[in-house]
Amino acid sequence: DLLRLGYILPNDAYISLNMTYTDRDKERVATNDPSLDDYSSRFPKTPDATYQEWQDNRWDEEAESYRLNYMQPTPIGLWTFGTYYSRRDRDYSYLRYIDTKDESKGVYRYHSESERSETGCRIQDEIKFSENHITTVGFDMTLGYSGPFDYTYYGYKTSGTPRRKKFDIKGGYLEHKWSITPKLTVTPGLRYENVKTWHNNYSFTKNTYTVESIHKKFIDREYNQLVPKSFLTYELDDISDVLRDTSLSLGVSKIWNATSFCNGCANSSGAYVDPEHGIAYDLILSRRLWGDINLKLDYSYYKIKDYVVWVYSKHRNSTKYAEYFTYIPAEASGQGGSCQYNLDEMTLQGVEISFDGHLLKNLSFYLNYAFLEMEDKEGVPWGKEAADERAKHRVNAGLRYKILDNTLLMLDYKFQDEQIARNSEEVEEDEWIVYTVPISSYHVFDFAVEQTLFKKIGFLEDMSLKLYVNNLFDEEYENTSGYPMTDRTYGAALRFVF
Repeated sequence: DLLRLGYILPNDAYISLNMTYTDRDKERVATNDPSLDDYSSRFPKTPDATYQEWQDNRWDEEAESYRLNYMQPTPIGLWTFGTYYSRRDRDYSYLRYIDTKDESKGVYRYHSESERSETGCRIQDEIKFSENHITTVGFDMTLGYSGPFDYTYYGYKTSGTPRRKKFDIKGGYLEHKWSITPKLTVTPGLRYENVKTWHNNYSFTKNTYTVESIHKKFIDREYNQLVPKSFLTYELDDISDVLRDTSLSLGVSKIWNATSFCNGCANSSGAYVDPEHGIAYDLILSRRLWGDINLKLDYSYYKIKDYVVWVYSKHRNSTKYAEYFTYIPAEASGQGGSCQYNLDEMTLQGVEISFDGHLLKNLSFYLNYAFLEMEDKEGVPWGKEAADERAKHRVNAGLRYKILDNTLLMLDYKFQDEQIARNSEEVEEDEWIVYTVPISSYHVFDFAVEQTLFKKIGFLEDMSLKLYVNNLFDEEYENTSGYPMTDRTYGAALRFVF
């Protein structure tokens, strides 16, 4: 955070402002192929990288965000208001041949600048009619914009894509919490959502329409839906002493998603997919085992129709599967033949188990395990690929040991099962390469020591120094882009409040 301000107002009201700023310069991963003459064993193998080392590929970003929150108790309820704005500027450049068929003509630096921004707000009123009846009503909206986008070819700056709206999401919601008995609570709710998206259908550099039969620079879509939900909780204490501090909850809700993968931000095939819809069930068991050690067990079952997935060029361009894509114009498939597609039905079953609490007075722990299984009911290859994009098993665990009054030892562990990661890379404005990368399973340990320096000196409070070692055992593993992650890393962090 660049700045965080808060002020307590009369009658328990408050207002807060958060501002963040990021300036990040980086180089894109270059090809390091063992089969090529310029291969270097000093660096990780990256044979599938898009760019060569000589291209000096740079991706520099500046990002900023502002968030304002306000809370005010009133005779007609607890009012909260929040609004935010975020912006990201990207400066992207690399060397490319003037003529790929005649490399002797030399190279030039291709350069592009783009801006993406998002703004939104939410206003809510929580009305407490009595101890047994609490009603929440609210409205929210999110707007996304892209551009302007400018190019530099052969040293000359050209006009690219103008700034335009990419998505507009507005919603209203109503929820009522009813404590039927001291042990039984039901919370029904209803949300109405309207979604508008604009998909690019024009190449401003080539001055042509992507889908030639549609002479519109942007294909617009609009959807709306009522989305009900309900949540029931029953405290089991009165049934038996064995069930003391135990509760059982059941949640049932409608699934509806009309924003595709990136809120209509790129590939124009997204204009041809229908909203996802279905039903979700969650069964949750919560129990205090002993002391402050708690158990939470969550079983979920989701059935989603028209589930949106990416279909890659190996299937898209195959005559064997051509009948599946007749509703998507060939030009809308994007670079490399990849496109978005509605599966008939995808089911998701998951289990999450978590424990946390103190083993000893100075020793606390947490342990979380998650299992997820996805199944494509249509039985097509791209359905299985979509299911494989999510790791089946994940584990997060940690220990916290307060060795001295002001000294805390921290050990964290993370395990993730193998998965297939889907990645997209924007090579031109609204022209994307979509590809998959197999990721092997891995285990990672992090260790840190945190020393509290003082509680309060002047206007400074809770100052602490943290020394850490990430990837303690130097595990070799990959990120979601398929590239090796960093080796053992050492660092320090100073934290304080004022």
